Amino acid sequence: MQLITDALKAAGKEAQIFSSSGPAGVIAIFPAAGASMGRVFLNEFIVDFFLGWACLDPANPFVSASSVPFAIGMAYTAMIIGYVPGTIATNAARDFGARCAAAAIWGRDAFPSPYSAISALTNIPAMLCSVMFYEFFLSDSSRVVVSHAETLHQNAQAHAHHRRLTNEMIGESPIAIKRELGRVMTGHHMADSSSGGSKVDVDHREKV
Repeated sequence: MQLITDALKAAGKEAQIFSSSGPAGVIAIFPAAGASMGRVFLNEFIVDFFLGWACLDPANPFVSASSVPFAIGMAYTAMIIGYVPGTIATNAARDFGARCAAAAIWGRDAFPSPYSAISALTNIPAMLCSVMFYEFFLSDSSRVVVSHAETLHQNAQAHAHHRRLTNEMIGESPIAIKRELGRVMTGHHMADSSSGGSKVDVDHREKV
């Protein structure tokens, strides 16, 4: 690394050291030499705007709990294939750790201004904008919650009850805790039924 760095400095090509084709680009993410920061920002913003939010919608009938990781992975794949020539980081964790590793070799020059800020921070406003766009223009509050989302909600409730009972019943056997959890969850469903709810009502509850 140092030999290549010294050779580029001797040739007057220091800008190429911290580029996608330079030695620092082996470790961290850098734009191509001479790239427009405006285009780099727009490229990063579009990618971060697109990724993943619809998979969190409990009324989305096209993904289930088991297919969400695959759907998000395919979204990342499409974005990387389509936009990586313009340089993308997609999130601060992916960018910052590698940049710190590069800084251990090249020092503060591994944090070029303004690109280091673009790569680490653009995902924040992009995600906020994507949330607002999805909720205001794509999401329909009158759609029903799909069954797998309802199941996930019930599982989360059961887990919360289990944690509470485990803390309250310290010293009790696992069988006693399980029995009490079953009683609590059964009582919860009976309360739902007594209030006029039914499985059909639950499955067709509107998203709030």
